[in-house]
Amino acid sequence: MMPKSVVHPTFAGVAIALTIPACPKLTSEKILVNAKKTINSMQKKSKPVDVLGGFRDHEQVLEVRDFAENASTPLRRWEDALDIPVALFFLPLFVRTNTGYP
Repeated sequence: MMPKSVVHPTFAGVAIALTIPACPKLTSEKILVNAKKTINSMQKKSKPVDVLGGFRDHEQVLEVRDFAENASTPLRRWEDALDIPVALFFLPLFVRTNTGYP
């Protein structure tokens, strides 16, 4: 659809890139406070943490992971997620198309 559009794909890509937030939703202090609460509750348990056997332990570990993920910006997460597909698929496709080799 883009070739018949009035908008050039480059401008559309730049417009989309400008809409990606470059700041995290929560401040780092709030994220650290929430993560410390979860970690402290895990440390206060009398039993050792069993991530594979205990449902609540697994949920707490996932909460800490989510806190760590939310500490970074959406822009950085997209950049990290797209690194491998671009390097393995899009860049070689771009190179092959621009060489003129069929």
